[in-house]
Amino acid sequence: SGVAVQGEGGGDFATRYGWYVESVKRAISQNWIQTSIDPSIRAARRAHSVVTFRINRNGTVTNIRLETPSGNRSMDDSATRALLSIDKFPTLPSDYSGSYVDVTFDFDLSSTH
Repeated sequence: SGVAVQGEGGGDFATRYGWYVESVKRAISQNWIQTSIDPSIRAARRAHSVVTFRINRNGTVTNIRLETPSGNRSMDDSATRALLSIDKFPTLPSDYSGSYVDVTFDFDLSSTH
């Protein structure tokens, strides 16, 4: 799954804090329950949803939005649920000056095993 992280006021958050981005990807992947996706959609491995959200300084998640629907409700719901099931991410890096980061996450069945 692809992920893009935009720091507050711009800046290349992902390059500077790659370890944080990896922890976010790992947490989302672990919470993405693909068995809830329609079996025919899962078998085809073609569905792709894009979800955007904000991680606040304390790690809480807000502004979860389905940015690009896959065209399949079960796929889109599973992607959104993956984020709703995360209580919080780790707090943002202490040397990061912003109060939040905006994240765009690709849920792509073609890249799962």
